[in-house]
Amino acid sequence: MKIALIGNMNNNNFALMRYFRDLGQDAHLFLYSSDGTGNLSHFRPQDDTVDYKKWQDYIHLLGFEESYRSLFIDPIRFSYPVSKKKVKKIFEDYDILIGSGLTPAILDRCGIALDVFFPYAIGVEYIGFKPKGNWAKNLLYKAIEKRQKAAINKAKLIFNAELGYTKEILQRLGLTFINLAIPMYYNREVNSSTDTKTTNLIDQITKFDLKFFSHSRQMWIRNSTIFSEEEWKIHNKNSDWLIQGFSEFLKKTKKKAVLVLLEYGPDVVGSKELINKLGISQNVVWLPKMARKDLMQILKICDVGVGEFMQGEGVIWGGTGWEILASGKPLMQSINFSPKSFREIFGHDLPSVLDVKSPIDVSNHLAQIELSNGYTNGMSSIDWFNTYNGISLAKEWVDVIKSKGCLEK
Repeated sequence: MKIALIGNMNNNNFALMRYFRDLGQDAHLFLYSSDGTGNLSHFRPQDDTVDYKKWQDYIHLLGFEESYRSLFIDPIRFSYPVSKKKVKKIFEDYDILIGSGLTPAILDRCGIALDVFFPYAIGVEYIGFKPKGNWAKNLLYKAIEKRQKAAINKAKLIFNAELGYTKEILQRLGLTFINLAIPMYYNREVNSSTDTKTTNLIDQITKFDLKFFSHSRQMWIRNSTIFSEEEWKIHNKNSDWLIQGFSEFLKKTKKKAVLVLLEYGPDVVGSKELINKLGISQNVVWLPKMARKDLMQILKICDVGVGEFMQGEGVIWGGTGWEILASGKPLMQSINFSPKSFREIFGHDLPSVLDVKSPIDVSNHLAQIELSNGYTNGMSSIDWFNTYNGISLAKEWVDVIKSKGCLEK
């Protein structure tokens, strides 16, 4: 199949492109001009591989952005959306079109329907979002939402494994989906990244006996101008639980332990203030926002990886969780499924995850890891990842796309 993967939020489609090519498919990645810029500057293909030259011939620049400016005339910039004829020309030779974000609406404006849509975050992009702002902004978002709803309805397939708020939104729209996760982390190359800053950070971290790593966004203080109390229950990552639990663990251990955190997310300042208040600054190392290939080098030297502590029913781990599992490290993460329900929904067992429902759970798990020199039950993280995610999951995507008639135009 000749496959176009459109957009690259979280480097998801770059991972898919590589897996698909490994599986013998002619997959190409198309980058919006807004991809890998601004607060998404760390989501560039170059940041996710040490062998960019191998893939660069299959990466193409679209020349227009993933925003409302590709849907409507912008009266402020006096700009017009990209030509419909140009967009049709770009994708006319492709058998399968795959995308997320605003891609459905952008293509639909040009008379093109996606073959596969997958939401990349909790919720469905641009659906049900109520911006705080003036009447003009509200009108704009309503117009975007209308376009997006119509476009997603035309997609032949929707893949989604987030069975909380995303499932709720899709059902509210009357849409059915196939319960498949995104193979969002590519683990089929040897990571030999030797960035000097990363090497220096590794030297700093390895001075500690126990090393706990969390590269999730710091997000635990509700911004009432953005989230209602009900909405916050869905989006709160409870990042403070890790800090509080680590602080309690330090009171029990005789070893020199460090918590490695990423300066990423709206509550970095709040987390630093909490760390200072607890008096544990000397046991915390903050990393700057950095390329995933470098973050994975740091995760490699740590004893456990920590994901997110979201509490919504059916919410599954995101990219940080997949990266930790792929690294072969124990994953500490809130689990919002029973083992039985997970098996019934996904057709296989949960990985060996250290479930967290409070700061006390964090402290207890860290103590158990110290006692057991790494803590696993059943199949190891890396074996589980290679069996149920990675290239195995990418092959399942290919099989489903072929079997569901997407090649019939």
